[in-house]
Amino acid sequence: MNKNSFFSIELNNQSKRLMKELYDHAGGLSIKNSMNLIGMQYRKEVDLIFARKQVRQPSLRWPELKPKTIADKKRKGFENKGILERTGELRRSMTVRNHPNNITLIGKNFGQFGSSNKYGNYHDDVESPRNKIPLRNYSIPSETTYGVFLRIIDEDIKAQLQHIGVSVA
Repeated sequence: MNKNSFFSIELNNQSKRLMKELYDHAGGLSIKNSMNLIGMQYRKEVDLIFARKQVRQPSLRWPELKPKTIADKKRKGFENKGILERTGELRRSMTVRNHPNNITLIGKNFGQFGSSNKYGNYHDDVESPRNKIPLRNYSIPSETTYGVFLRIIDEDIKAQLQHIGVSVA
């Protein structure tokens, strides 16, 4: 499997319309500040997912470890480590922007945030067939947080339009 675990956010239709309007009036728009803010908030959200303190959609909740797995972790000396945190590398690759495996790509109208850590990709992939290892997705934010991200983008675009004198509803 050659996939990376990441979250991607793109403009919705309303934001695309506002971007076009701004481009027509001002010759361009940068939502990089919004995407940087979203990236910071996203990394905090992922940290909450690993700490199992984030409200998750039922299909994305992490199942408890089986007794056999708990015994195996104890035998190997890392029973006090959280799920998917044996070394902490996976979590850091998602939550530390300058980590070698962290993905933070910000473009004109998109942002992608995640990790190229190969170990975690199988656990995170919601489309991967499940045999013995359960899904433990850590890259999808809550629906509420996703809505906040979209509002951040819309408000940024509207503020830029208003700054150049374009009225927005």
